[in-house]
Amino acid sequence: MQDKPMDLSKFLYVGKRVFIVRDGIVFITSVRDVREENAVLLAMPVSRGAPVFIEDGAQIEVGFWEANGIFSYQAVVTQGIWTDTVRMYHVKPCSRLTKLQRRENYRLPVSCSVRIRILDGDGGEFKTRTLNISLGGACIKSPRLYERGTKLTCFVDLEGKGTVEAAGEVVHHSKLNTANEMYALGIQFTQCAPAELRRLARFMRAQEMKRRRLQ
Repeated sequence: MQDKPMDLSKFLYVGKRVFIVRDGIVFITSVRDVREENAVLLAMPVSRGAPVFIEDGAQIEVGFWEANGIFSYQAVVTQGIWTDTVRMYHVKPCSRLTKLQRRENYRLPVSCSVRIRILDGDGGEFKTRTLNISLGGACIKSPRLYERGTKLTCFVDLEGKGTVEAAGEVVHHSKLNTANEMYALGIQFTQCAPAELRRLARFMRAQEMKRRRLQ
């Protein structure tokens, strides 16, 4: 991990999507205002249609995505602000900004159930599991070899946290050293709705937090 000088005004602005981590649970929200001394106003997150209440004085992690990586910092909720139309949290940092990982290269080693629908050739579907996954693609086990450029659709089950649907294509393949004839297919996502990517990002962040606690 790499620490960055703390000047959040270079990264955060009104409307910027961020994630917060509270008690190991990841929520997506957005910046409502950037104040002095790197304080920000964050919209109250919503989980499964219900507002997420955080008490004054609670410590949370605030993070966000940039083109060159994922960054986060520890913060304290100093005040909940409620009006008839607005619910926000005033949040002040209590640590330096840390670069967690390179966004474009980071692949989470996780075995998720995935359904693959082949769009080229004879088509067909099969169920398998991921070897790893990232915001840009996945590597899966496959019972047969598919050539580079094969178009497909992935339906990834996020372990009870919803399903992500993404169009993709095979960009590399290799034979796995298993008793059965199995292949590893590297898939690059070519189209995925923003809401799907946010769901995948929440899942990946939660899984990463679990891994960090176990280390």
